[in-house]
Amino acid sequence: MRAGAKSLHPGRLTKVVTLERAATAPSGDTVWTADGTLRAGIEPVGAGERELAGHVEGTATHRILLNGRAAVTSRDRLVLGDRRFRILAAYDPDETGRWLVCLVEEASR
Repeated sequence: MRAGAKSLHPGRLTKVVTLERAATAPSGDTVWTADGTLRAGIEPVGAGERELAGHVEGTATHRILLNGRAAVTSRDRLVLGDRRFRILAAYDPDETGRWLVCLVEEASR
């Protein structure tokens, strides 16, 4: 059983997060635009950074469970209050289309 699959239950979706999509402004800056809200379950999985090929790379700090109909990519982020979560990867843990597990990194506040 893949990570997160053992805890799949609609009752775990107790938070409401905002899905934000990235776009590039004419100035070249990244601009984030809200694209709706989603019910979510959030659990910590670890913390930290690692160095890879001479640069620091983030690692997953949380796992966020969403309804499988959510269409998210690694260019998006999820927001809960003043907390921002960069999506590192998203997968269907039991391949039924009912759930989507996002491995995310919480951005520094």
